[in-house]
Amino acid sequence: MAQVQICRGFGHKDWQALSQRLLAGDAVQQKERDWHRAVEVFDRRMRERFFTCIEALEAVPIPEYAPVPDDPDPDRLLPGENPATGFAIMALCCPLIETLQTFRTGSFCGTRQAFIAFLKECLAFTGPEAERFEDGIRNGILHNAKTREWIIRRDVPKDRIVERERNLYVLNRTLFCKELRDWFRSYIKQLADPIKNDLRKNFIVGMQHIVDRCDGTVKQSPDRPIHLPID
Repeated sequence: MAQVQICRGFGHKDWQALSQRLLAGDAVQQKERDWHRAVEVFDRRMRERFFTCIEALEAVPIPEYAPVPDDPDPDRLLPGENPATGFAIMALCCPLIETLQTFRTGSFCGTRQAFIAFLKECLAFTGPEAERFEDGIRNGILHNAKTREWIIRRDVPKDRIVERERNLYVLNRTLFCKELRDWFRSYIKQLADPIKNDLRKNFIVGMQHIVDRCDGTVKQSPDRPIHLPID
């Protein structure tokens, strides 16, 4: 039977063999060639699953935003069809954030608090902004297939990720995605640093959890359902 691919061309048994060279007992092994390979595999997995798809959506040409006049007109002439990619981009960003939080902390809680912590600690959101994002975007997309009290825009607000307008929040999804990519690049560089032992241990826990699911060794529980990797 073929291996489940962690990233294209690299299987879960390949990782099992590699991980034995990364950690001996509780000690991180300073074998930088092996660590380079491990980080390369993780980087490719994240790009294949999330970043490349997000960037493809960002590249879709979209006309300037044109508000609909307040006066009702059921016979209003509709413009030509154009994709509104902001919703799809955020639908990818939310599980990406949960994935990155798992790797940076080595914890699989997947809770509201963990999601909010990433926004605050990694993307410099304020507490209220992070809480409203978690409820209005993450939960809104997951439970209602829409955002709640949030407007996703391509280039508004100017030079800011988040802005409050009365009872609504406006998200500049271009700047948001840039900050998320920048944080990821910084995290990849830190994993390549041989003195970051705690970060590397958390990373190994995250990768091992994926591999265990491939082997079926993680038992399903009510608070941690199993979602097998998609080839």
